[in-house]
Order: sequence, then C-alpha cells, then structure tokens
Amino acid sequence: MTVYLMVYQAPGDAPGAGESPAQDIGQDDNSELVNEDDLDLGSSFVRQAQKKMENKPKPERRERSKEASCERGRDVSQDTLCEKAEPKPERMEAGPTAQRNGRLVDQYKIQESMDLANVGNNLANKGRYSEALHYYSEAIGLNPGEYRFLGNRSYSYERLALYKEALADAERSLELQPNFIKGYFRKGKALKGLKRYSEAISAFQRALSCDLNRVEAAQEVADCQRKLQELKISTRENLPAPLNLQPVPAGKC
Repeated sequence: MTVYLMVYQAPGDAPGAGESPAQDIGQDDNSELVNEDDLDLGSSFVRQAQKKMENKPKPERRERSKEASCERGRDVSQDTLCEKAEPKPERMEAGPTAQRNGRLVDQYKIQESMDLANVGNNLANKGRYSEALHYYSEAIGLNPGEYRFLGNRSYSYERLALYKEALADAERSLELQPNFIKGYFRKGKALKGLKRYSEAISAFQRALSCDLNRVEAAQEVADCQRKLQELKISTRENLPAPLNLQPVPAGKC
C-alpha cells in the first residue's frame, strides 16, 4: 500500500510574500532644496517657515552599494543663506550649484571654497568687511559658478560703501541665477547707495514680485521713493531764480 504525503505551505511563508520593493531616495529628491537659498531669515514669515522646515521630518537616505556610489557620486546638501533686517551671510555648505552652467568643479575645490566663504561669513557678521572680502574673493576664484558667494561679497562691498563693486557682483550673481531673489535685493542696495533711486526701486520691486512677503524690500521701496521726492524738491529749490529782465529802449542796444 502506497502512502502519499502532501505538504501544505502557509501563505505567509511563500517566497517574497509581504515584501515590497525598497524605495531609494537618491539625489533626484530635491524637494527640500527648492528656493532655500532665496530665504530671507530676517522677516517674520521666514522665521515661521524655517521652524516648519526644522520640524518637518527629513527622509532617511538608504545606504547605497559601492557601485551605485561610484555611479551617482557623493550626495551634498545645500544650506540657506541668511539675510536679516541688515542682511548678513550665514554658514554655507556645498550644494547643487557647484556644477551649475555645465561647470564641473573638483569636489575638493568645492569644499575648500565653502570653507573660505564661511570664514568670510564669520568676519562679515562681526563687521570686519574688508577681511571678509579677501575670503569671498578666494572662494570665488575656486568656485566661480557659485552665485551665493557673489551675493555675499556684494553685501560686504555695500557695507563698505563700495557701491559700484557691490552692483557688479549683484548683477553677476543674477546672470548665474536669474531667480536669485537676494541678488535683486543686493542690486537695489547698491543702486540706492549710488543714489540711482528709480533703478533701485525697480530692483526692489523685482524682489517683491518674486516674494510679496519681502518686508525689507518693501521698506526699501518706500525709502527710495521718499529720497527720490526729496531729491526732486532739493533740485527745484536750487534752481537759479529767473532774471527780471527789463525791456531795453530802442536805440540803446
């Protein structure tokens, strides 16, 4: 007599049962990086936004294999620049802008440029703008495609009343990143220092058009409008009084 044994396999023991494909969050997940470098942390709305960002849980990146690491490269994060009521630069870290405009920069140079820029930031925050300029210039030399360096150097130039140099750096930063809101703010400050109030108003309004909550930009627009009005009144008052000419009798010319 033959006995047949039948083996039943529980559904939960089936190969692959209950497994789901791992989600690899890689360098393409840039949702946390969008517009961070445009934040102005001096205004109240930005401070609230910053608190939300700090409280928001960030996705944990899964460990990649050595082969994947070689193919995709080392991940870098981007820190925000700080701009307060009197905007001052804040600590920076290497970000995606390091390879902007097709410019591939050596990773070592990127990190060195960030270190130099952070030294400049610390000096600028202490009011040592002349010394800060040196470090910003060194950083720009190593990583010329990083528009934030130009924005920070423009700030230092403006604080030293070197408005032409501040304007040049602000305009260059906007060439590299046309959506750099603080670039328009820096440009406006430089133009205001040059007493080109109408152009300064346009620059500040451009910053406002990108972000209506830019309180500092709105204040600068009002201040430039006031100075422009004062300039018109002063110019009118300084005009020479019209001459009171008397008709000359005929034959006496």
